[in-house]
Amino acid sequence: MKRYIIRRILLVIPILLGVSFFSFILVRLIPGDPARIILGERATADQLERLREELGLNKPLLTQYVIFLFKALRGDLGRSIFTRESVFKEVMNRFPATIELSLFAIILASTVGILSGILAAVYQGSFIDTIVMVFALAGVSMPIFWLGLMLIWGGALLLGWFPPSGRLDVTIDLKTITNFYILDSILTGNFQGFINSIYHLILPGLALSTVPMATIARMTRSSMLEVLSQEYILSAKAKGLPKRRIIFRSALRNALIPVITVIGLEFGFLLGGAVMTETIFSWPGIGRLVYDAIMARDYPLVQGCILLSATVFVFINLVVDILYAFIDPRIRYD
Repeated sequence: MKRYIIRRILLVIPILLGVSFFSFILVRLIPGDPARIILGERATADQLERLREELGLNKPLLTQYVIFLFKALRGDLGRSIFTRESVFKEVMNRFPATIELSLFAIILASTVGILSGILAAVYQGSFIDTIVMVFALAGVSMPIFWLGLMLIWGGALLLGWFPPSGRLDVTIDLKTITNFYILDSILTGNFQGFINSIYHLILPGLALSTVPMATIARMTRSSMLEVLSQEYILSAKAKGLPKRRIIFRSALRNALIPVITVIGLEFGFLLGGAVMTETIFSWPGIGRLVYDAIMARDYPLVQGCILLSATVFVFINLVVDILYAFIDPRIRYD
């Protein structure tokens, strides 16, 4: 087991190097000149050249990458071109909002997806199975921007049950400690802040959880059907063991192995791919920060966001792989 974990950790290094290199190159391919955007159309050639030199944009691309890499290894991701703040600080200020939203979405998606997948498998071919599969197909097919707008229209404008945007009402006074609003409201005993934070999470959380919920439901159904047809399950049924015991004690543990992998991957995608949801709901997370940075051609900020998101994604997958090996020891010998 120790060798397996060491091997998996060592694999992280080339992956992160590849991510850093390609993100660096791709960011440079975005059309537009940051110096021109900062100084405006009336800037002279000398002014533009001086600013490019100051920002290091006049050096060869490979030199710029090597400088960026060595700084990143020391924990320095540079400074935002526009705000002149540390990129690491800017990203860390926004990351808790994205993690809070993604955690809410993945918990919702896993709970509903696994339960509906089990129901669909146990009652295969029934009305319940059909309903689950129809919703799963609709979930993976529905554009998030359309679903988000519908949720704002129905849940916020028509019914008035939930706020349409933001993380907290301006009337709520919440002392921030970790920048995770739910955790902060618990730590400070602010019950009103806790309820208000949950209310603000529901609409964007629903929008963000739809695709992973459908994927998890389909994967759980498929995996459960495969396990339920195994000989040891048929033998347990022949012995007259209670159906609930066969499903939850014998079948579910083996059926959840591939589902755990899917949940880990989906959580990683949520962390890095919540741009659309955060934009629609004005959620002040990493997705909106990336969007704003791309629009402003803020290279260091875009690179920092991509690199930190990719690092979190890779480490989530590392944890999933190790967890996978604990559940199914045969994986260790692959």
